[in-house]
Amino acid sequence: MKKAWTALVLTVTLSLGLAAPAAAAGSFADVPAGTKIGNLYATDIAAVWDGAVVPSYNIGGRTAVVLQDLADYGFLVEWTPGDGVNGGRVSVTTQALPETLPSYTPEETAASGTVVGSIYATDISVEVNGVPIPAFNIGGHMAICLDSLCSSDLDNRFGVNINGNIGYSNAGFRLSWDGERHIASVTSLRPGTKLTVDGQDYSVDGLHNRFTSSLAWRGKGGQDLGSDLQITIGEENFLSMDTVQMLPWERCELEGGTLYLETSSAQKHDLYDMTSIEDIDAFKEQHPDAYWLAFSFPKTDTNFFAIPVIQLPVHIQQEGQEQETVVHGIVWDGEIMVSDEVFRLAGRWGA
Repeated sequence: MKKAWTALVLTVTLSLGLAAPAAAAGSFADVPAGTKIGNLYATDIAAVWDGAVVPSYNIGGRTAVVLQDLADYGFLVEWTPGDGVNGGRVSVTTQALPETLPSYTPEETAASGTVVGSIYATDISVEVNGVPIPAFNIGGHMAICLDSLCSSDLDNRFGVNINGNIGYSNAGFRLSWDGERHIASVTSLRPGTKLTVDGQDYSVDGLHNRFTSSLAWRGKGGQDLGSDLQITIGEENFLSMDTVQMLPWERCELEGGTLYLETSSAQKHDLYDMTSIEDIDAFKEQHPDAYWLAFSFPKTDTNFFAIPVIQLPVHIQQEGQEQETVVHGIVWDGEIMVSDEVFRLAGRWGA
């Protein structure tokens, strides 16, 4: 049989006597680990990840990669063994691209349709940037499908792809297909890359899936100005531009990818964190012109999706002096949220 050059890409057909569409890994949840559930067939599809060709497979028409291979392409791959009751877990975290990527040359394999291996049921779970991804066992190696990694997965309590408005999946990836050349290409949100939001480019600092989402209550003196979304990562609170602009500023706007803040002497030290004030009613009565925020802190971290943290340039002008600095921002559902660090830098927090 004539051989063809391929990208070491394989197709799975379930062992049911007929070539069947790919089944999700969850379809075999009740099948004992190690049970053969399909065959691997050669094909001619290539996978390109952030510009580099990676060894790949095709599971029932779906292109897949082996997790161990990703460690050479700017990913941290960690293995946690099972405890005898639950299976093991593989965690994959996006990191910066290495200075030198592997120079992978596709191997010469059998012609498309030739059986070249097997697929097995597994009790090992896989998370990529904290997002659970269906996985398969290919001859002792864990593999995931690119469309699962890059899909708009709505199976979370928010019922949304939080990164959909910036063109990425909840795990932080984008998939494109070149039908003429048979190439599946993946683009990753990773540290050091550029992310375009509202036509402006920002540098990605990383992806975070360990965060809490809650409400920040806003007001002035005894006046309640309502609540808005608050995202907390570690000790840092991220607030919407609406909340930042709640305060009186000489200037407060996001323009050309930079946050411009300008204050007068009368606008300094007029914002208070109510979570640190014991007698809130007395404070409101004594400070009728003071603005305040009351943060809430849920105890449970969220890991339904990975949100990009960006570097946000800030230009501060106060009392005739100017300062250029950078704070963290996050991109939530296509909108930039700002670290409350800007209040300290602009001298807004009261004692």
